[in-house]
Amino acid sequence: MIIKQKPLLPHTAIFLLSTMFVGTVNKMTEEEITWDLTEMFSSPKDPTINRKIEEIREKTKKFVEKYQGKINTDEFGAKEIKGLLEEYEEIMREFDRVETFGYLSFSANMTVPENQQIYNMTKEVGAELDKNLTFVDLELGKRVYEKKELIEDPILENYKHYLEKLMKKVPHQLSEKEEQIIIEKDQNGIRAWSQLQSQWLNTRKFEVEVEGEKKVLSYGEANSLLNHPDRKTRESAYRAIYTGLGKDEILYASALRSVVADWMKIVKRRNYKRAVDGALIANDIEYETLENLMKTV
Repeated sequence: MIIKQKPLLPHTAIFLLSTMFVGTVNKMTEEEITWDLTEMFSSPKDPTINRKIEEIREKTKKFVEKYQGKINTDEFGAKEIKGLLEEYEEIMREFDRVETFGYLSFSANMTVPENQQIYNMTKEVGAELDKNLTFVDLELGKRVYEKKELIEDPILENYKHYLEKLMKKVPHQLSEKEEQIIIEKDQNGIRAWSQLQSQWLNTRKFEVEVEGEKKVLSYGEANSLLNHPDRKTRESAYRAIYTGLGKDEILYASALRSVVADWMKIVKRRNYKRAVDGALIANDIEYETLENLMKTV
């Protein structure tokens, strides 16, 4: 089962996708890491990308016509839920391939226009699919919330954990229209802040002394040296990075304030008891576990 569960902190979601796909590493040194993404698509300009997106859109359209408004009914039992989830999973799997290619291409070099274009396009298509498929979480969540014994059916064994998490979200879900508005808001809100931070950071350079030799490195290169076996190199990288980042404190502080303010409004809108509850549900963590961890630390 690979049904994609997006964290409730949207600005972190895309960063997790790279762990779900195979990117062959050609060279892995302190100086360069190059992903071979040709197993997915030949390049950001590969015409098969647009064809694949249109195929996914068509599958999504048929899926919506087949299931929307029909899930939370007495006739929709465990067998029907399994069929729905298998089709839903197939759509998610196919789009993950496109979305991951866009993200990794952009991450490899954020200054290349084609990489920016494919990344922006996959973000827009992702938001479009999320909006069209909003009804799944709402209707299916309500169905299993009201008839909890469905989750225990052996036919849904592979999806039990997913359904249990979905059930926890039900008391905090909004109307379909409101959920869609939040998706649109996030697209040019906290997701945009995250992209700005990434692109801005990609333009920064850091002077690090690597085993006695001074080098001017990108953030990614400098950050990789924090685990260097040479202590002086690690210390030099640490000082260079955090001194450099400190110069942009106004930018980061403004972004952080905006993200936190947005999160708190959502917390209130969804009627969470604590500000952290939404993130705990998304990450499948009990509040007591977090509390015990904080006491230990």
